[in-house]
Amino acid sequence: MKNVLFLLIFIGILSNSFGQFNLHLYDYKCFGGSNIDAIHSVLPVGDSLIAIIGYTYSSDGDFESAETSKSGYIMFIDTSLNFKKKIIFGGENSESAINSVITPDNTFLIAYNSNSNTGEYSGAYGDFDIYIKNYDYTADWLSQYLRFGGSGEDKVFGLSKKNMGGYLISGKTNSTNGDFTINSGEFDGFVINLTPTYTKAWAKTFGGSDDDYIIKSFQLQDGNIIIFGCTLSNDSYLNSNHGNYDVWIAKLNSMGDLIWSKCLGGSLNDYLFSIFKIDNDRFVITGYSNSIDGDFVFVAKNNDNQRVSHYFGFICVIDSNGDIISGTSIGFANSDTYITSANVINDLEFEIFGTVTTPTTSNPLYAYFNNSFLPDYENIIDWITTEDVYNCNINGINYTVMPTNTAELPGFHGNVDVLVLKSKLHDIGHNFTEIIKRINIHPNPVNDKIFMENSNYYDGCEYNIMTINGELLLSGKISSNYIAVDILQPGNYFLSIKKDQIIYFEKFLKIK
Repeated sequence: MKNVLFLLIFIGILSNSFGQFNLHLYDYKCFGGSNIDAIHSVLPVGDSLIAIIGYTYSSDGDFESAETSKSGYIMFIDTSLNFKKKIIFGGENSESAINSVITPDNTFLIAYNSNSNTGEYSGAYGDFDIYIKNYDYTADWLSQYLRFGGSGEDKVFGLSKKNMGGYLISGKTNSTNGDFTINSGEFDGFVINLTPTYTKAWAKTFGGSDDDYIIKSFQLQDGNIIIFGCTLSNDSYLNSNHGNYDVWIAKLNSMGDLIWSKCLGGSLNDYLFSIFKIDNDRFVITGYSNSIDGDFVFVAKNNDNQRVSHYFGFICVIDSNGDIISGTSIGFANSDTYITSANVINDLEFEIFGTVTTPTTSNPLYAYFNNSFLPDYENIIDWITTEDVYNCNINGINYTVMPTNTAELPGFHGNVDVLVLKSKLHDIGHNFTEIIKRINIHPNPVNDKIFMENSNYYDGCEYNIMTINGELLLSGKISSNYIAVDILQPGNYFLSIKKDQIIYFEKFLKIK
């Protein structure tokens, strides 16, 4: 990508030296047919296989035997990027495989959407229904489906295994009957709780008067369920919405009753893309936002029309109470940046994958936590057709899967192919590692003094106060349990405190 101006500004005064990373590209390969082939998720299978889940309009090449206009598929390749096998399924209309998990008996449970209503799929409930099938890789056997939904449009976005056996299906619905009898607005998010034998224990919907959806849900160690999604509503238990679309996190009990609900975001649009579970108490979320305020502004942003009109990517660690533990964000001039996947090393270190898009180019983004770079793929990838970039890591090697229509690629089949890149990030000067964490301050809004919890911990540390645009206004060393801000004009500001290699920060509002 040519002439991309890097605009990454972290909370606090930045060091002049950053760690450097090189991307070593081992291999790449195209899979597909003569039409459009797309990806929805990837799944590592042990140490030797990768499952790619999505849909295809092709009926030749790697997707030979597909019989419908849009078929769902699960395809398996090995770590040398050799095609192993595939399974294709669908009716006469449109099928799209979304997600898969490995069951306790080492088969693959596949969740997908369909609007077919003849033959095998006759008797469909509505416009789109939700289906699950089980695939045995060893026996090459695909089970009959189970169907869920109502008379409206029902779509699955996420599938996860429960800690205590069984599965959780998440998505959106506008049905008011069948499995989803209650609808509060446009689309509601839903969770279907399945037993280990795929029997429905319960199905419940959640949302306000506008558009709401759940991308994924997880069972916690205590049996409760945490859900992750997006909301446009601003009523009922979603009345804490900050702007347009917010990231929405909620907790349910084991019977699907709401315990709490919260919205994260700013005054514009904040979209959640993917969620990764670190352990029973911590999750990594990725997404993108064009808000210049709110919860995902881990970088000071230029408050001008050019920057506001573009999206920046964010990645955060979230605890089981829906609170942000740490995070960072990445943005480029005149581009939209989408963080769509991550290799989670631990809750303070991860590799980031996504897309940087302009009106004329769309290139893959690789980043190492908060030191970002764009590798030069001009001779390999001219255009990624969507922001759908997915990654899985096996034995320290990244397998990044994305759609491309770069016809010059060796082995390109036609229209849009599934491209797999095999690569590894190499540290060639790791001398930064500045971790960003939140700090608890009060009061907020503030009149003249900011007080920090556990203030003795920060004694002697340097602090900085900046505007939302990154202009440094105050700095000094902490010598008491408060910082005086009485000279500031009313408005929004950042406070950052650096201790060792950690930057603690919080936004605050000065009101007098």
